[in-house]
Amino acid sequence: MINKRNVNQLIPKAIEALEKIFNIQCGSEKDTIPNEYRNYLASFGTCIRTSGLKTAVAIYNKEGKLNDEDKGKVIELIAWVLDKDKQKLIKEINAVNSEDEKNLKQKVIEAAIAIKLSLNMFQLVDKEKKSN
Repeated sequence: MINKRNVNQLIPKAIEALEKIFNIQCGSEKDTIPNEYRNYLASFGTCIRTSGLKTAVAIYNKEGKLNDEDKGKVIELIAWVLDKDKQKLIKEINAVNSEDEKNLKQKVIEAAIAIKLSLNMFQLVDKEKKSN
């Protein structure tokens, strides 16, 4: 079960992660994040619930671009919020045993929720508008 207090405690770290990964400033009108990331984060949680943590991370960590945006940034953001290197987090997820997987899955989902909530602090734009 998701712990609201844990999610709330992760929000400042999520804002910091968004600023660093996207090289933007919170509250800036000119700095934007593609709106697709809200969808990526929402579907990431669903993917974890339906396919499992390892499969979801594998799908989101694919090399290259999907829909012209890099879904790998979702894993990078989550790793930042959890104070881990992206590759270290992926290795930890792939090596976790079934007893510890539930705890790690909860932490990853809480980090994803904190990031999704933190997106409200930033200017989000559709791809079409960003390219104009």
